[in-house]
Amino acid sequence: MSIKILRILPKGDEDGERITFAVVEDCNLGDYVLADDTFNNAVPTNLLRNVYFFPELDVKKGERVSLRTSKGVYRAYQKSPTTPVWHQLYWGLAKPVWNDSGDSAHLLYAPRKNRTHFQAP
Repeated sequence: MSIKILRILPKGDEDGERITFAVVEDCNLGDYVLADDTFNNAVPTNLLRNVYFFPELDVKKGERVSLRTSKGVYRAYQKSPTTPVWHQLYWGLAKPVWNDSGDSAHLLYAPRKNRTHFQAP
């Protein structure tokens, strides 16, 4: 995987909750999907409550991505020339995602070219 999950913080905070990622090799975020579920005795369930399809966005090795669960507008920033570029994304949800004990984040590599779509009539 070209990106990896670093942490979720502050868990359950309606305005500040975010999940951060490290970019370990150049890639396009549009090939990734993030989903959450709960655990049942340390075994993941199939109860996916929220799914986030990353937008098409080229990122470079060493950069960071922050996905806030709240609403907002994308921005990229760098605090200084010696710190990584941060890409700030927003899920657009009204409530926190990781607000219960046992909630789990799953980062899935799902290249756009391999996805299919069908709309039910």
